[in-house]
Amino acid sequence: MISVDEISRIREKRTRFRKELYTKIYEQVSRKIRNTVDVGGNTVVVLIPAFVLGFPSFDRYKATSYIIRQLGIGGFNVEILTDFLLSISWATRKSGERKKEVAHDDTDFPTLINLKKAANRYRGNAGNRK
Repeated sequence: MISVDEISRIREKRTRFRKELYTKIYEQVSRKIRNTVDVGGNTVVVLIPAFVLGFPSFDRYKATSYIIRQLGIGGFNVEILTDFLLSISWATRKSGERKKEVAHDDTDFPTLINLKKAANRYRGNAGNRK
């Protein structure tokens, strides 16, 4: 018979594998960016893989969203060419320039905190109506 604790352990293990997988894909993308920088480029086109050896199957859409979010946090410009094909570019900043603040749409990843943020934004916009 299966217990609730065992189900929790299975879910935690699955989540841990998924995070490890997304990190592995991010490392592959980072290596491609570094190799492009080494040869003097400032743009790279990356395909999110359909599978990674040693890992279970995964949702490529979620993996792509994770990679886009992480690269955006890192200051890269990411353009989606197709569902799994990304164009990543970067520009070196001069010493006096400041990093632009990127506004993230948190409603794509529904967690309790993000739902609260969305509700607060909605309430704020409702007060501005006449």
